[in-house]
Amino acid sequence: MSDFTGTQEHRAHVAAVVRRNVWPAAIAAVLMCYFGFDAPWVFSAGAPPLLKNSAHLFDYTLQIGGVVMAGVAVWCLLGTVAALAVDGVVSVAIGLLFILSGGGMVMAGFIDLNSILIILFGTMFFGSGRHNWRTYCHLAKGGRVVEQAYEETFLPPAETVESARPPEAPIPVASAAPAERPTLAEPSTPEEPAAAETGEPEVSAIPEPEAPPEGFLAAMAKKPPTHDGT
Repeated sequence: MSDFTGTQEHRAHVAAVVRRNVWPAAIAAVLMCYFGFDAPWVFSAGAPPLLKNSAHLFDYTLQIGGVVMAGVAVWCLLGTVAALAVDGVVSVAIGLLFILSGGGMVMAGFIDLNSILIILFGTMFFGSGRHNWRTYCHLAKGGRVVEQAYEETFLPPAETVESARPPEAPIPVASAAPAERPTLAEPSTPEEPAAAETGEPEVSAIPEPEAPPEGFLAAMAKKPPTHDGT
């Protein structure tokens, strides 16, 4: 339980971790003392006994627990690791008493937002007490408490990320010379299909009549006469 065992670095680390609990303990002490001494529960004479006893138990828990939590806050300010052990035990006891008093109110038929909040706060105190007790046991054995444990566990260092990254392919650099345009071939005139392929009869060209050597008039004069005497 001693804080002055181990190296000076470890003692400084223990004191820093313990001082983180000053504000939570101080806020809990102020709220509990305010509601315990300034606004106690008051019920009529005809209220069920279970309801009255549960309300008295809640008021006493607020008053006594608030004073004790104020002392724990001052003790944590000194950086003593034993303050975490006391905070753990006191918070667990307050949580159980809150749950017991809130549950008694519900069983007595007083089911409203106040009784539900009392049970909820009791659960929160119980969880906080367990956390502080486990932190005390860890520090007392020479362990350390890292505040950013989640990020350090799941985020590898930058050097590891850079080494695990696959090598990037080189980016080709475009040359300064303009690219040559591809030459387009001129469209060829489609050939007309042959007559045999289309099935149409082939038409031969009619030769022009040759002129006689003596001329057309001489040839007409030599024409034999017809039967009508012409």
